[in-house]
Formats: sequence, structure tokens, C-alpha cells
Amino acid sequence: MITFNSTEDCLRYISENEIAQFDIKFCDLTGRWHHITILRDSLDARLIEIGVGFDSSSIPRFRDVRQGDMAVRPDLSACFMDTTFDSPTLSSIGDIVEAGSGDPTTLDPRGILKRALDHMKENKIADNFVCAPEMEFYLFTQAEFMNDPYSASFSIGSPGIGRPRDAMSNPAYGRMMEGQGYLIAYPQDIWQNQRSEMADAISKCGIPVRYHHIEVGVAGQQEIELGFSDALTAADGVLLSKYLIRDIAVKEGIEACFLPKPIAGAAGNGQHVHFRLLKKNENLFAGDGYGGISELGRFFIGGILFHGRSIMSFACPTTNSYKRLQPGHETPVRFFYSVANREAAIRIPKYSVGKHARCEFRPGDPTMNPYLAVAALLMAGIDGIKNKIDPTEHHLGPFDGEPPEIDPNENQRCFLPEDLRSAIKSLQNDNEFLTAGGVFDPTFIKNYIEFKLENELHPIEGAPHPLEYEMYWGL
Repeated sequence: MITFNSTEDCLRYISENEIAQFDIKFCDLTGRWHHITILRDSLDARLIEIGVGFDSSSIPRFRDVRQGDMAVRPDLSACFMDTTFDSPTLSSIGDIVEAGSGDPTTLDPRGILKRALDHMKENKIADNFVCAPEMEFYLFTQAEFMNDPYSASFSIGSPGIGRPRDAMSNPAYGRMMEGQGYLIAYPQDIWQNQRSEMADAISKCGIPVRYHHIEVGVAGQQEIELGFSDALTAADGVLLSKYLIRDIAVKEGIEACFLPKPIAGAAGNGQHVHFRLLKKNENLFAGDGYGGISELGRFFIGGILFHGRSIMSFACPTTNSYKRLQPGHETPVRFFYSVANREAAIRIPKYSVGKHARCEFRPGDPTMNPYLAVAALLMAGIDGIKNKIDPTEHHLGPFDGEPPEIDPNENQRCFLPEDLRSAIKSLQNDNEFLTAGGVFDPTFIKNYIEFKLENELHPIEGAPHPLEYEMYWGL
């Protein structure tokens, strides 16, 4: 990303490069971006330094109308040239602050991750928490859905499944049997050019990209793996990547889909997060324990697994998330850690040892708000270090191969939640590790839970499903 050392540097860049607009982006509770665009003639130092006011009562679960004034202040270390606009536009990822005082607000998801990183440093755990997210998504040539009280349906099209037939010049090239598409080369990989354009756009904005390839799902599943960066940049990079991927897809006349489980019986979209702790640029996870992980790393893993069910309310925050987490599709259903095992909740890559040691959290999916999910992972890991949570003592691994059978009624902590309601209940019962040091405000957690219940769970649980008509019509 473009970093400016001062407001003056930013204004000079805008003038010298004939930038027409300055756009400030911020995210809501769910991780959706909102934005405010300022014309160059209206932009001055005061506006950059105190932020732009907005009506937070129109953003779900921020403030009510009686105290709705808030502001978004651009982060001058998180700017990029925004190619989605026709006019030359410089965009900045912003922080939500209190109008008037400019103080950080407890409601800002990005601010929560910032506080988690400050908490890590204040407790002398590490200097840096670095992450590398994997972006999995589908590209469809057609996507339609509708819901009203009298009808409900969705329809998708992809050359990989032969529909619609006229979607590409020769859709037969893209057709494969399910499970045969992983890393397949051209001409079966018909999405190479679009995916390359997406990866290039992400990289040009300063977000490191390791590689990209076609994934397992034959209906057009893709992966772009981002490189390691500090946790805040990594979370910014997730939202920026989704923004650019969708923009390029729209311009190509196709649809980018980040739903965890868009197709029954096919591979779902995950958003695995690789991570490690650094102090003075030294990898604190490197050691001589299981998988080449240090004792501190083991305790960090222990904290994440111990609080895993609560973390899932942020890492897998939708009802659709739990349709992906089923046996047989390289997705975890148990909390344990292991070397190389892709069904483990935390995998230690076999090819990352010594100073390159890292861990991978595998349950998460692209519907996560990355600021909240990464902050929750970090806070759980810090709690594990502080309290020396050894995963072995809690039946959380390490296990090579299949983990031993455990009665879920006796040790529920070892099992991923079966649905969003269970994850939310776990968050209600286990959140002290999140509120430590004032990182997650209790009111924020309460608002988050209420939003999920009222805006997502209740409507879905009360709506008839088309399969119910098929199964029960004749009864």
C-alpha cells in the first residue's frame, strides 16, 4: 500500500498526480465496506486529520438515531490507487472515531484488531503477529437468487458443470468430474487470465501474493494465497482483495462468490489463516517440540483450540458456514492440531520448519470479518500463553491421523459447533479472553450476538426451505 508520512505528503501526492477524488473506506460489523468520496477541491488537511462525519445510525448495530454522529478518519499508511473508479482516485482504509473528540470507538472492527495488537505488545508477548490468508472463491458465469414469501430459489452457471451452454466459447474445455480439477492446467483451467488479472491487481495495491491456482470445486473454484504481512495489513488485504476480485469479475461479466458452501456436495470456500509471532524479527514459533514448534507456540495453539468454539462465531459467522464444515471435504470437524493433516483445526505445514515455522487455522471462511476473526485468534493465543494452556491436557492434540474417539457430551470443547446458534452460545459463555485489556468491549459482543440472532438466525430459521417442499409435500 501507499504510505504517507504526513498530511502534507498526502495532499502533495494528490496534487502532483492529478488525483480527482479521495475515497475513505470503512467496514461494518459483518465486514462489508462502506465509503465516502471527497472531491479534490473539497479536500484539506483538517478533513484528513479529524475525519469525515457520517450517520452511524444507518449502519447496523453502530448507534441509534439519537447519538448517530460518528466520523471516519483515513489511515495514511493504508492508501492505494483505486482502479475501480473511472476518475483518478486515491483510496484510504479508515478508522471509525468519535465525532468531535476524534477518540477511537469501541465499535470499530479495525480498531478492535489494533487494540489486540497493542495488548500483545503491552504484555511483551511479541512485537508482531504476522498472517497470510488464503482467498478461496468461485467464479460463475451466471448467478441468480430470489426470496419472497411465495417463492425462493437460486441458480448458478459455470462451464465446469456445463451450464449455461453458451457461457464461454467452448464450455466443454472447462468440464471435469468433481474432485479432478485441483491445479488442472489449461485448457481445463479456463479462468487463468481472469485470476491472473485479479492477483496482479491485488499485488499492485501493495498486498503480497504468493501464488494462485484453480481449486478442487469444478464449478469454477479459485484460490489466491496472500503472502505474510502484519496482522492489520493482512486483514486490510482480505477486504481489499475481495473488493478487487469482485470489481474485475463484474467488468468481465461474471460473478465472484465467497459463500462458504454455494453448491451442495461440492467443495466449499475456506479462508485459512497462516500465522506466527515475531519478536525482534525472530520467529517465536520455531522450536524443537512436535512439528518443530516451540513451547510458546504450543501454548498459543492451546489457547486457540481451547477457545475454538467461541472463535467460530467470528471465523465462521454465517448459517452457510456450517454447511461447509462437513466430513469428506478437507474441512475440520474436531478441534485438534497436527502436522500436515488437513482435517485438523490447526495444521502445522510439514514444509515450514525452523525459522519458517508457522501454523494454519483451517476452519475459517470468507464471510468472516477479518479484523474480528484475527483479533479473536490473537487474543485466544495470548490467553493460552498467559495461562500455559497445553492442548494435550485438554484432548486437543497433537494427533497424527484420526483423533481418538471422544464423547461430545463429556468434552464438547473438542468439537466444532454444529451451527451458528451453537457458536453464538459459546461466545456468550466464553468471552473473558476477548475482553481482557479492553480489547473487545462487552457492549460490542452483546451487539454482535443480537445482530446475528435477530438479522440472520431468526429469519432463516423461520423461512420454509425448498427441500422441505420436496421432502414433505405429500405427507
